Amino acid sequence: MLVLTIIGIVAVLGFLYWMITTLNSKVIEKFDHDFFDLGLFFLAFISNLLIYFGHDWYLDALAQQGDILNGMIIIGIGAVGLLLLIMVNIRQTNLIVGIIGSIIQLFLFAIGSLFGAIGLIVAGAALMGTRPVFVLND
Repeated sequence: MLVLTIIGIVAVLGFLYWMITTLNSKVIEKFDHDFFDLGLFFLAFISNLLIYFGHDWYLDALAQQGDILNGMIIIGIGAVGLLLLIMVNIRQTNLIVGIIGSIIQLFLFAIGSLFGAIGLIVAGAALMGTRPVFVLND
């Protein structure tokens, strides 16, 4: 069963890679615009982090009857970043390709942002010399 799971994951990742490269090559060929480049990924990554932490801040303030405006402002800044990403895509292509490409792009960049954030935490822990803690008396 483990082998089937690994084969399934590799097949899905291969399909996603094929889809990304095909979409990107067609859009570059027709509009000279790269949907999946590093600058747009960083914009989506930072915007997704702002939305996540703003939502967390908003919920904490709501539970403590505090000031919810701080969380709402951070969510708004993150949403402006994502809207900027969509506007760049629509401006560089046409309306239909820009919207469809932006939907695919935001979906894949959100997944990439999740794994990127986890990777940054793991890399930071490794660089700081964090060691695992083992519980002997259970």
